[in-house]
Amino acid sequence: MENNSSQTSSLGIKEDPAQLFSRFSPTLLFDAPARIADKSEWYLIAEQAVPTSRTEFWSTIKRWTAEPQLVIPPIEKAELLSARSTENIIYRQMIPKRKTKDASFLEVVSYQGKQIKNRVIYRPDRPESLPFFYPKVLRVGNKWHTRMLITFFY
Repeated sequence: MENNSSQTSSLGIKEDPAQLFSRFSPTLLFDAPARIADKSEWYLIAEQAVPTSRTEFWSTIKRWTAEPQLVIPPIEKAELLSARSTENIIYRQMIPKRKTKDASFLEVVSYQGKQIKNRVIYRPDRPESLPFFYPKVLRVGNKWHTRMLITFFY
């Protein structure tokens, strides 16, 4: 019997999503972040080979933008406030699960170069008033580069 949850990626690979997660073991550089060559102010903190295409990367990024609770457990949801399609900028209000302990905050999401840079940047509107679970950095980003997912911060 065939598993109905398996999917065929745009690369023609038939994958069961549970199997993809079992292969997730990123290289983590939290203790000694490495400078990224093309942007001296950015530091690499994690990278992972991913069996996906640029199209699937952007599909995932759009879902993570609309549903951040999938990747940030303390977040209940995000309210998308506005988007500037010409600039690929989205403003979203991040709503925490623990409303009595954590304040909501505004985050600016910037999609950069869907054909060249393949990068998304998440930036808090007011970094001085972030909840404890948000990284104490000015910006966090993800980049797709030749089947690698790279996470970096500034």
